[in-house]
Amino acid sequence: MGDFVKINGFNYHYVKKGDKGHPIVLVHGLPMSSYLWRKVQDCLADRYQVYAIDMKGYGQSDKPPEASLYTWTDQAERLAKFIDTLRLGKVALAGHDHGGGVTQIMICNNPDKVSHYIFMNGCCYDYCLPDVVRAMGTLINFPDDTLKMFQPFAIGFFSALLQFAVAHETSLNIPIMQKHMEPFKSFEGFKSLIHHCA
Repeated sequence: MGDFVKINGFNYHYVKKGDKGHPIVLVHGLPMSSYLWRKVQDCLADRYQVYAIDMKGYGQSDKPPEASLYTWTDQAERLAKFIDTLRLGKVALAGHDHGGGVTQIMICNNPDKVSHYIFMNGCCYDYCLPDVVRAMGTLINFPDDTLKMFQPFAIGFFSALLQFAVAHETSLNIPIMQKHMEPFKSFEGFKSLIHHCA
């Protein structure tokens, strides 16, 4: 489900729910995707246009191999272009976790694009990842053959990490966990995850 928009040569996946009212753009964190926002979108769709984007390297969006394309500043520039490309005008913007850092940079560089801002459990500056996540990012220096050996461990690590990050265990059952981790099961997706951790 969802649509794609091309921004600077890359395909960005997004899910839109609702077609009236003020536009809201929801930006996920690490290692999530637009799927994170599905219930929030359902709650708001009767009054707003609610967009949940997969940032580059996440979900169904493109996953380029170049590490330089995964900085928060680059993600923020692409987010601003997403808003422009869809002609959303001023949006209410929400950023969670890693997406909080991206949205702050986007707002600082483009205050004219945002009418309201919600910051949830996010980072306050570029690359403030916890040590355990940064450690995962050091895998970027390993050859592909070695990375392929680490892939099952890393997916298991993030699955376990996510289980400790929810207040209600039932909100993150096995099928939901599998849906969140699905984009990282391909080697391309796994390398993208490492780029985000680096």
